[in-house]
Amino acid sequence: MPVGHSTVWKEIPFSLLAILALGLLGADTYLNGGSDNIISRADGGILLLFLSIFLYYVYTISGRESNDDTGITKYSLPVSSLFIIGGLVGLILGGKMFVDGAVAIALSFGMSEMVIGLTIVAIGTSLPELATSIIAAKK
Repeated sequence: MPVGHSTVWKEIPFSLLAILALGLLGADTYLNGGSDNIISRADGGILLLFLSIFLYYVYTISGRESNDDTGITKYSLPVSSLFIIGGLVGLILGGKMFVDGAVAIALSFGMSEMVIGLTIVAIGTSLPELATSIIAAKK
């Protein structure tokens, strides 16, 4: 996927700054000599401030860029809502069917419930998110 010039020079440094800030705010033992490495309410407030600044930046950038030439079909609100609801129902039912089927197959092979819970259920709950991410990346 092509990455825009502004993403490389502006948005990726924001991400690196967030990682650095989280590391510094959570390193109380090393920096302040504290007994625990915790994220306090004040630290959370600082992180929320960074998030607010980033969201404001993204909002102002999105207003300047025109996305009319992307070739994306625009649907009305009722049609878009129907697609969203249908997609959510499909994800939920597909994930449930996958997990139920995999558990039934695993039990027929004599696998313990603990192994089933640690493997199949974990995969089954993550699979719909993975499928959604792959489809979104393709589009």
